[in-house]
Amino acid sequence: MPVTRTLVCTALIALFAPYTTAGTLSVSADFDNGRVAVRSIDQERRIIRTTLPPDNHTHIGGMRHWHFRIDGIIPGEWITIDHTPRVNVHCVYSYDGENWHRFPEPGNDGLRFRFIEPSVYIAPSIPYPYARAVAFADRMGELAAVERSALAVSEGGREVPLLRITDPATPDDGKRIVWMMGRQHAFESPSSYVVEGFAEWMASDDPAAREFRRSVIAYAIPVMDVDNVFRGMSGKDQPNDFNRVWHMESPPWNAVREARTRMLQLRKTHNFLALIDSHSPLYNHGPHWYISTPDPPWSDFAEFFQDGIREAGDANWHSNRVVSHDPDPETTHLARNFAAVHLRTDDDFIAATPETAHHRDSRGEFMTVGGFRQWGEAMGRALYKLTGGTETPVNTPPRARFERRSDGTFDASASAAANGSITEYRWDFGDGTARTTENPQVRHEFSAFGHFPVSLVVVDSNGVESPAVSLTVHNGEPPPTPVQLRAAPPATDAGAVKVAWSFSHDDKADFELERMDAQGEWEPLASAGAGVRSYHDATSPRGAGIRYRLRSVNVFGTSDWTSPVAVKIPALDEGRSVTFVRSGESAPRAHADAYIREGRPDTAHGDNNLLVGTHPARHAGEMRAVFSFDISSETSPNALIDGVALYLTVTPGGADSITIDLYKLTPANDPANRLVPAAATWHHFAEDRPWKLPGGDFDRGNPLATATIDSNGAGPGKQVIYSGSAALAEAARRAHRQNRPLQLIIVPRRDGLRSNALARFAGSAAGNPEERPLLVVAVKQPAESGDSRSP
Repeated sequence: MPVTRTLVCTALIALFAPYTTAGTLSVSADFDNGRVAVRSIDQERRIIRTTLPPDNHTHIGGMRHWHFRIDGIIPGEWITIDHTPRVNVHCVYSYDGENWHRFPEPGNDGLRFRFIEPSVYIAPSIPYPYARAVAFADRMGELAAVERSALAVSEGGREVPLLRITDPATPDDGKRIVWMMGRQHAFESPSSYVVEGFAEWMASDDPAAREFRRSVIAYAIPVMDVDNVFRGMSGKDQPNDFNRVWHMESPPWNAVREARTRMLQLRKTHNFLALIDSHSPLYNHGPHWYISTPDPPWSDFAEFFQDGIREAGDANWHSNRVVSHDPDPETTHLARNFAAVHLRTDDDFIAATPETAHHRDSRGEFMTVGGFRQWGEAMGRALYKLTGGTETPVNTPPRARFERRSDGTFDASASAAANGSITEYRWDFGDGTARTTENPQVRHEFSAFGHFPVSLVVVDSNGVESPAVSLTVHNGEPPPTPVQLRAAPPATDAGAVKVAWSFSHDDKADFELERMDAQGEWEPLASAGAGVRSYHDATSPRGAGIRYRLRSVNVFGTSDWTSPVAVKIPALDEGRSVTFVRSGESAPRAHADAYIREGRPDTAHGDNNLLVGTHPARHAGEMRAVFSFDISSETSPNALIDGVALYLTVTPGGADSITIDLYKLTPANDPANRLVPAAATWHHFAEDRPWKLPGGDFDRGNPLATATIDSNGAGPGKQVIYSGSAALAEAARRAHRQNRPLQLIIVPRRDGLRSNALARFAGSAAGNPEERPLLVVAVKQPAESGDSRSP
């Protein structure tokens, strides 16, 4: 349903500040053909991160399908869509689910765009939902030449629409059979549009179609794998692939079984002219053919097919390149080879698989729905001519083509009329203006920056209109790289890093700021609106060396990143004292609780104890310790935790070294933030079951700290110290600010671990290397007792 489109100017909005009027972004795929998994939504920075949900029907990532809707958009704001895995194609978007537009940039670097509606649908290529197949069949069934029925009922209880098209006034005796079907692989949506174009032409009033119907019965099935189309799954390479079971007498899929049965029954009473199994290749492949047909008639059909494209209006160009000509059809299991073996009786029989493009035709132009449908019409015309048909179509529409020259002139001189001449050029410039000219050349200036879909319809001297063709004009260019990026350390203990920059061009560009994380990877930090020239980063950990980089962004693309700038954040300010507090000492008090796992649920546990024992470890997962600590209320409310050290020892007798990772335990199901009870039942690692705490789990990809113990010749005093980890210190400070324990888990890695064990730590006695405290917490106290700053 069309919606009034209001473009909200956001050129002066500083996007660093939290959105106060923004709608809440949400993502949904609970509709016909929808499918996506949401990783996260950053409401403040307006970043949506999505990925592919589990799809048991494919092992090839490029064949997976995704189709989802975003709601809560402020028209005109920047929205970033970070989808993985990347698809290096120009993805599509639609505000109504019917009319689709292409993004100006491919999706291999993510999608960043200003939408002009509050809701938008996103997909890698133009979708074709199951409901469209049903609606198309219902509409076609109202025509005199069409009988609408169901080929089968799917395993999911959905009908597979079937159209039978012929001249009802001509007896069926002697008519030949044309069978055309699409979507044996559910994600190959263009194939359904091709079948639509074929069926609509076959049932039309075109003189060639009327004559063709007197000699053939055409069967058209827009969607075979209706269940996976509805679910939004790929349908490719699943066990018992739809297009790999045609050799079976009783295929496992209802639609294939019924199609195969009907074809063999029809063969008893009619000769076949063609089996065309419409497919589409991977997203970034162009159009081509697979055939199981001798030459001729293939070369004749190919020539007639290209003639049919020109007669249909030449909206998109299909290649006649043949990728495979099956030498021995009986050795394969495909539909076209089944037809070549079981249905071919006449020399002009065609068994072929057209692979229509998802994105670009063979000339490199973007595909349109009209182009897909015209390919189907062209296949029908080619089959008609293959049988000797000569009827000239008098209502063939003219062909519209145009380009934009470097001087801004739109030139439609390449347009042509099939009959007569072109008399009118109807232009819509996509910016609210339209013109009708008699001259194929027109000049138009755009008064604003943006993307404008320019379309053209031509009219011939018989009054017949062409299908509309369109071209998106990008009025503008990507911005230059910002200059003079600077970063200054915080001036006070409660301060932030100030990142500032200059820009030498204009104020129409926004900015993206990134910071390098502890693993050396760049991560998004903030987005800035036009006119903003600085950002205060209060989230960088103390004692760390931080690197920043920046780039500018507008509707036409992005600049290069600036050269990184580095800043060192002091660990401790001058004038502050540091108190190292050991477990059991006073003011402030560090407290540790530990639970351990060694394959038995009755392992000892208790305050200030970490005991795993000396039994041989069959798997690394058998030696795990979970513990927590907190800074009690005795600690000054202004104290800042500045670091944490953990002491462990190892006993000899195992591998030369052990690497142990330290993770933060996520209390997903532990709202009180307490450790799991001592009597918890542990999953056994040796049985390959996931080890998960009843009160939470941990992110295996992001350890807070890592240490390696050299256990060769180790004695009871061998130590490993987790210290200097910015991530660990920040987690501790955050836990203190939130007045909750920090729950941690030690996980030895599997590599090389054989029979080592973690030794016992007990109490807080000093001087005994076997009884070192488990935790050492560095607490930064305020310089003055009257300091009222919040930590």
